Amino acid sequence: MEQEMEMAISAIPMELSIGGRARFEQAWRTVRADLGRRARRLTRGDHDRAEDLLSRTALKAFLYICQSSERVRDAEGFLFLVLNHTFLDSARHHTREEKVIDHYVDL
Repeated sequence: MEQEMEMAISAIPMELSIGGRARFEQAWRTVRADLGRRARRLTRGDHDRAEDLLSRTALKAFLYICQSSERVRDAEGFLFLVLNHTFLDSARHHTREEKVIDHYVDL
């Protein structure tokens, strides 16, 4: 998971649009508290998972808004959409992992 984030960060082009950055920052500041509450609700109160979910959401939304700013009409709503999709991705990943890894095997 950390490798995935490091790869994503290293892939951020330094010449991202300034308008997209400002738009993301404004939207993030506006809905950060609500996103945090939603993330904690989705993770059933697990603070660490909620923070991980928020950081992944921020990175994905930042990259998309900076690269395709004109395609996002409502940046605040888009952040909630990305949060939901990021949560679903993590839930699917967790389900696949549970099928492969048997935690009850005594090594």
